[in-house]
Amino acid sequence: MTSELAAFMGYNGADLMAKDLRRLTETLRSTGPMTVDDWTHALAATEIAFASEVWGSGLDWPIIWGLEDAETISSLRSIQRKLRMAGLIRAPRSS
Repeated sequence: MTSELAAFMGYNGADLMAKDLRRLTETLRSTGPMTVDDWTHALAATEIAFASEVWGSGLDWPIIWGLEDAETISSLRSIQRKLRMAGLIRAPRSS
């Protein structure tokens, strides 16, 4: 994680992004309430972690997570559709 990626995702620094992503992970695990910003950040982090060779797992995704690309992209598309239809994601605000 870099400060550039954090800024791209709307955070004021990599430390704040890391802290927030830990909070989001715990909230998702506990099925706690999430805001539109929470859903947007969680989805963006997942997309980056899965697809990006530069910022995420990239080609190593199946090795790291034990999930094949086809299975993951199918799940990811399903989540994207559900979040979009529910109005739970939006483009990040400009700084």
